[in-house]
Amino acid sequence: MTSGLLRALDAGRLRMFLLHELSHLDRRHFGIRQVAIWGAAGISIRLGSDLVSFAPSVTAMSAALILIGLTLVSVVMRRLEFDADLSAVETARRAGRSIRSAAQELAEAIEIASPVADDRGGLCHPSVGARVALLRSLHDARSIRRA
Repeated sequence: MTSGLLRALDAGRLRMFLLHELSHLDRRHFGIRQVAIWGAAGISIRLGSDLVSFAPSVTAMSAALILIGLTLVSVVMRRLEFDADLSAVETARRAGRSIRSAAQELAEAIEIASPVADDRGGLCHPSVGARVALLRSLHDARSIRRA
């Protein structure tokens, strides 16, 4: 979090942004990320070593296995971002905030933190549009559980 972002967010948006980040800690996302990264690396290395003797092109096979591993890691990491968003809204709900207002403030904070209009996400984060759409679809506790 940059000092510029701290200045750009009002108290409600900052609260939701920090709840999102704390959700990563509370839900042990760091450990899950490490397992995903090392698991994908281990699977790629193991499969790669087994297939070396059969592969006509070891380089092509290695590249394919790396891409598969990165895809698996990306799926896990993107899901963890959605999970942190939902957890932050749920935490705010338990503290007495309405789901709709908490989700709206977090959506706005995400938009402010990622000002690129056509953000498509990356290896670790889903697109801003996907996150904001999910947050704006939340209106009650059931909608959080379904998301």
